[in-house]
Amino acid sequence: MPSYKLRKSSTGPKNYYAFWSEGRRSKSVSTRTTNKAEAVEFAETYFKELYAQKDAPPTEVLLASVLHRYQDEKGIGSPSEKANAQAISSFLDFFGVKATVSDLNPSSNIAYEKHCRIKFKHVASTINRRRNILVAAMNHARKNGVLSAVPHVPMLPLPVRKERWLSRDEAARMIRAARRAKLWHLVLFIRIGLYTAARATAILQLTWDRVDLETGHIDFRVEGQVETKKKRPHAPINFILLRALRAARKKTNSQYVIVYRGGPIGLIRKSFIDIARQAKAKNASPHTLKHTAITWMLRRGLTPWQVSGITNTSVATILRVYGHHVQDDLREAVNAAVGKTVVLGKSAEIVPKSKNGPRW
Repeated sequence: MPSYKLRKSSTGPKNYYAFWSEGRRSKSVSTRTTNKAEAVEFAETYFKELYAQKDAPPTEVLLASVLHRYQDEKGIGSPSEKANAQAISSFLDFFGVKATVSDLNPSSNIAYEKHCRIKFKHVASTINRRRNILVAAMNHARKNGVLSAVPHVPMLPLPVRKERWLSRDEAARMIRAARRAKLWHLVLFIRIGLYTAARATAILQLTWDRVDLETGHIDFRVEGQVETKKKRPHAPINFILLRALRAARKKTNSQYVIVYRGGPIGLIRKSFIDIARQAKAKNASPHTLKHTAITWMLRRGLTPWQVSGITNTSVATILRVYGHHVQDDLREAVNAAVGKTVVLGKSAEIVPKSKNGPRW
C-alpha cells in the first residue's frame, strides 16, 4: 500500500482527498466525507482494494470495496442508483467497513435478517431485494477479476401474494374524486394507467413527442435510456384514452403529458393514495393500475399473448401472476382435451359425451 496524505478540497464541498504518488505521477481520490476519521477509513479500504491481487479469495477482499465499486461502475446514473445506495448503507451499517466477503456466512446471514426485521421492520421481500444487490455486486467483482469466488447468499421464501386490482366501480369513483378535487393531472394519470398498464414512473416521464395522436400509439420507452427488465410498452391505445389525450394536449404547452402547476412530477403516490382513500378504494397504490389494466383485459377475453403484446409483459409473468383470471378458458381447454362438455349450474358438473366416459 502506498504512502498517502489527506487534504481537504479548496473548492466545493470540503471533502478530504487522499494524495499519493506512482512513479513520477501524482494521483488523488475523494474520500466523499468531511470527517477525518471516516476519510482515513475510506483511504485504507480504497488502497487495500486497489493493490489487492487479482482473483483474490473472499478472505482478502473487503465487502465495502466490492459494494462501492459496483455502485461507482454500474449504479450511478441508473434507475436503481437510490435503491443501491440504501442497500449498500444497510450492509455496511451491519457488517462494518472492515468486513471481508468471507464474513458472509450462514450465521451472519441469519443475524442480518434478524437485524432488518427487528430494527427496521423489513419484510422478506425487502431483505431479498437488498440481497439481490449484494449478489450483483459480488458477481460484478468476480467478472472483473477482483474476486475469485462468490459465497452463497440465501433468499427468503415469499408468501403467495394476491395482487390488488380495482373494480370498474372503484376506478370510476377515483376519477370522480380526482375531478372534484380538480386534480386534472391525476385524472389523466389514472386513465393512462388503466388503459396501458404502464408503470407510474413511465407515465410521469412520458413526453408528447412519444404520443402519436393521429394513429393512437404511445411509446413509453425513453430514447438513450437502457431498458431494464421492467420493460415499457409501445402499443396502440383505445379510443377513450385517445380522446382524453387529445383534450389534454390542447390545454398545455409543456413537453410532459402529466404536469402539475406547469411542470413535470417526480412522485404521485401521496396524492393517488389520498384520492383512493376518498373513493374508498382500500390498499390501492399507483402500481395497482398496472394490475387492474391487465386484469380487465383478461376478463374481457383477451388472450395472454394479446395482453403481452399490448403491455410488453411476458406471457410467463401474465400466466403466473394473473392466470386465475383465465381459468374459464383453461377449463374449456382441459375438457376439450378429453372430449367433455361443461354444464354450469349451482355447481360445475362434467358430463361425458358417451355413456362409458372418455376413451383414453
